[in-house]
Amino acid sequence: MTALDQLMEMSVPELRRKLTECLSRTVDELKEAANIVRALEEKGEDLSDLRSGLFNYLRLIAYDQLLPEVVVRFAGSPALMRNVAALPLPDQKRLADGGQIELAVRRGTKFDTRNVAPVDLNKEQFHQVFAGGRIRSVQEQMAQLEARPEPEEPEVIITRPSRITSDPLHATMKIGRYTLTVEEVVKAFSGLAPINRDATGAGQSVTIDRYLSDPLKRMAAMGNTTVKHLIQSAIEQFYFSKGVPDE
Repeated sequence: MTALDQLMEMSVPELRRKLTECLSRTVDELKEAANIVRALEEKGEDLSDLRSGLFNYLRLIAYDQLLPEVVVRFAGSPALMRNVAALPLPDQKRLADGGQIELAVRRGTKFDTRNVAPVDLNKEQFHQVFAGGRIRSVQEQMAQLEARPEPEEPEVIITRPSRITSDPLHATMKIGRYTLTVEEVVKAFSGLAPINRDATGAGQSVTIDRYLSDPLKRMAAMGNTTVKHLIQSAIEQFYFSKGVPDE
C-alpha cells in the first residue's frame, strides 16, 4: 500500500490533524535551516550558490526579522510575503495565526469598514493597507481614499456590426454571420415603439438607416409605393396585429 493509499483510508479530521502536525514540523525545519544559514555566514562561507528560492527568507528568519510561520502561511503569494515580512514581529504573528486586516471601503461619499484576510487583498488594497513596514489605520486609509478622485462611470459605447451587406436581388441583408430578410428587419423595428397617430390619423415619420436603403427601395418599387409608406405599413400591420391599443 502506498503512502497516498494510507492517507485515503484516514478520516477528514485525522487528515487535518496530520496536516497541522506536518506544518508544525515545517516551521521547526525552517528555523533549523535558518540557523544553519546564519552559522555558515558567521564562519565566512560563501553561499552565493544558494541565493534563490527560500534563501532570502531563511536569512530573515535567522536574524529574527521574519517568523517562519509567515513563510508557511503566505508562501503562495510573494507580494503578500514581502509586505508581511516588513511588519513588526507582533503583527506578523497575528496575521500568520489567521488574523484579519481592517479595510476601509468607499461607498460613494461615505466609508465603510470590513475585516479582510490578507490573502484576499487585491493590488490596490495592498497599497492602501501597507505603508513602509506598518499597517495603516482605518482613518489613514479613509484619508488616502478621499484624496483619490471618484471613479468615473464607464462610457457606454454602442457599435454597429463590423459588416452589413445587402442582396437586392433576393431582398435579404447579411449582418455579421446572419442573413435576414428585409421583412424580418422591419418587424424588428416594429418592436421599438408603437406608432403614434396625430389628429388626422397619420403616423409619425420614419427614419431608415442608410444600410437598409437599397433593398427597401427595391421592395418599394416592386410594390409601386415609397420606402416610407412601405415601412409604416409593415410596422402598423405587425404591431397592431398583436392587439395593442392606440396610445
